[in-house]
Amino acid sequence: MPGLSSRIFLAHLVSCILKVYCQSDKSHPQICSDGVQFQGRCYWFSTEPANWLDANHKCSQYGGNVRLPVITNQEQEDWLHATLPYHDMWIGLHDIHADGQWSWVDGTYPNYTNWGYTHPWNSSNHNCAIVSHLGGVWVDTQCHSEHHYACSSTPNHPICHSGGIFFRDRCYWKVNGTRLSMSGAEAACEEIERGAQLVVIHDGELNTFLSKLANPLVWIGLTDSEHEGFFKWIDGSSITFRNWRPREPNDSNNNEDCATLDYGTGSWNDVECSRTQDGFSVVCALPSCRDEGSGDSGPCLDSSEQCSCVSGGYCSDVGRCRCLRRFHGMVCDTADVRVRLHSTSDVMEGGLIELTCHVNIPKSDYSLQIQHLIAHSSHRPLPEDRTRFYLDNEENGYHRVVISNATINDTGNYVCVVSTSAGIEPLTRVDSTHVKVKSKISPASELRSNQAESYLESGLTVAVGVLAACCILLIILLVVVKVLAKMRKKQDGPDVSMNALLS
Repeated sequence: MPGLSSRIFLAHLVSCILKVYCQSDKSHPQICSDGVQFQGRCYWFSTEPANWLDANHKCSQYGGNVRLPVITNQEQEDWLHATLPYHDMWIGLHDIHADGQWSWVDGTYPNYTNWGYTHPWNSSNHNCAIVSHLGGVWVDTQCHSEHHYACSSTPNHPICHSGGIFFRDRCYWKVNGTRLSMSGAEAACEEIERGAQLVVIHDGELNTFLSKLANPLVWIGLTDSEHEGFFKWIDGSSITFRNWRPREPNDSNNNEDCATLDYGTGSWNDVECSRTQDGFSVVCALPSCRDEGSGDSGPCLDSSEQCSCVSGGYCSDVGRCRCLRRFHGMVCDTADVRVRLHSTSDVMEGGLIELTCHVNIPKSDYSLQIQHLIAHSSHRPLPEDRTRFYLDNEENGYHRVVISNATINDTGNYVCVVSTSAGIEPLTRVDSTHVKVKSKISPASELRSNQAESYLESGLTVAVGVLAACCILLIILLVVVKVLAKMRKKQDGPDVSMNALLS
């Protein structure tokens, strides 16, 4: 495609003219061999269309950290659309894990979006995104459809190498190539990573996830080759979930001892193990050490004693937990779990007490209690008739408690207790805050009341003092009168009566 090559050359030339160097500095060694650099990342553009999973896998040929592009700003969006303007182009955005929960191939969630009108549909079969050649907007479409694509280096180490997709607690890889028998599919899994095997399905959620990965069929690790009619998983685990097509398995021609999964519906069918026709895809996974039957069959995830993972994470080969980060600040390792409880310290009587507890792992991984601690007892239950609990978002870990019509008895310490059984050992984290409920009497009223009491006390003191002075004066007056009476009696003689003395 000479036209495409000329566009790539021109884009490369423009980037160099703008002094966006085609090789990174020594602190970030990276060579854009046959590629173009923009905003510190290398890009390569396809010459042939492919489905979304194959495109993401083919990007890894340029390096271990190369994936379908993660778009974080409008300038990057415009540059990509201008570089490949005549084709719809795959980007690294998908909701394969769960309809409506879009995430990038590097495990992050989009902060910048450019969806077209009415998109995304969030339907069960439109799980991958393209940049439309009409206006450069994003459109969700079927992952098995074929489009051109760009590949981009990423600054973050990918969770799954070689274009794998992370789901729940492990990586899944789609194997390129066609006409693989069951034994050929198992060998292809071993080539991806030692210990990897065909998928083992124990629940409907995983079955639905796998049904979106390959079109039209995918081998699964189920067989009855040892005992006809008694199917078992290749890891030796028991069958706890079944999703056979109607009237299957039927062992047609007495020679159908292996199984496939249908695209879209996720239904199972028994087939010949040696069947190699086109359309039989292969999806591989590395088993978890917690899986029933994993035993000593080979390497498994979470095998390092250094790791204690939460958030559906697994222990990588470098002894660190890796997980798909569903919100900002989410952690993968038990040691990093934190609990934070916040509140308004002073609340007026009759007002609202608002407590917010944040946990940095997904809600599915823990249980939570908020308690009121009071003196001389362990805790007091929150008042049921006045308390409302809110979970602001199922994923982001923010819990809010509102206690209405606060009373003086609501004063005290409040604690948020979080417990999780994820990881190697159970874990409990606690944080606390203090709340004081103040009386409705305002400071000014309280001051006036205190002043009135002070004035009253002062008045009583003065009154008592005056009364005491009056009593003393009265006593003095009586003494004086008595003395005067005696003196007059001496002057007038003994015949003068008291009445005459006083008249």
